[in-house]
Amino acid sequence: MWEQLFVFLYPVVAIITIIAYVPQIKTLITATSIPNNISLSSWLMWCCSNFLAFGYAMTHVQDMLLALVTGMNLLMVITTTALIAYNRYIRFAEKPFLTGGMQLQPQPVKIRKQ
Repeated sequence: MWEQLFVFLYPVVAIITIIAYVPQIKTLITATSIPNNISLSSWLMWCCSNFLAFGYAMTHVQDMLLALVTGMNLLMVITTTALIAYNRYIRFAEKPFLTGGMQLQPQPVKIRKQ
């Protein structure tokens, strides 16, 4: 009886996972400053952990439902981690990471009167 109940309810985990990550992802998308209060190293470790869980589910357990749920969690963790890194090192960086510190917008030229 319990086994059948959990087999029936387990797909709900994927839905809960998505619902749980949406507020954090929305906050990172609409952020107005660098998210310094979020630990990037923790999120990177969760990426590694979830990657290993997904790999184990796919290769050893070979349960497609478990692989779907762990894959969904991995996708959401990668998305969150990428948004943290993007906001910290590109979007709100004082010296943009990808431009080598060059300004992206032209600066006004000051002309001295003689």
